Amino acid sequence: ACIDWVRWDVESRAQYFHALLNAVHIYALPPTFLKRQLQSCPILSKANSCKDFLSKIFQDMALRKPLPPAPHRGTQLIYVAGGYKQHSLDSLEAFDPRKNVWIKLADMGSPCSGLGACVLFGLLYTVGGRNLSLQNNMESGSLSCYNPMTNQWTQLAPLNTPRNRVGVGVIDGSIYAVGGSHASTHHNSVE
Repeated sequence: ACIDWVRWDVESRAQYFHALLNAVHIYALPPTFLKRQLQSCPILSKANSCKDFLSKIFQDMALRKPLPPAPHRGTQLIYVAGGYKQHSLDSLEAFDPRKNVWIKLADMGSPCSGLGACVLFGLLYTVGGRNLSLQNNMESGSLSCYNPMTNQWTQLAPLNTPRNRVGVGVIDGSIYAVGGSHASTHHNSVE
């Protein structure tokens, strides 16, 4: 795509080619594609700094050894926490794809739909959500931890901001709650 963009107006766009290449995750490209571009792209033959840049990446890729398969870490389960069926649910279930069975686990303690979840160091964490019932309609700032070894939940420090439909991710051993909503407010913050 970068080459096509430059090719459209080489005279004025060639100066941006190196910056474009720096913005692309080149290591995700197949080495065969990169090799073909290095051998036959007319724009690269005129842009030595770009060609050198891509050649170095290609050499790095050629020297890399494929990673061995990840070691087996026990039973792999797919968790389903909470949800909504005329009201928020407090259930936790797990699907074992190797046995093709659903397993009922300890309830979460409070009903919740729209929550985010992640696994960190073998523990399941649920974040935020909403308790929607006839008596209640309230966003949650809860952070709960499920331990599959004991089949028990632990409540942890709550979020600073209640978040429904929150995105959750793990980076370097930390859990991040991203976006979500509270009433009619849509969050663009992370905690």
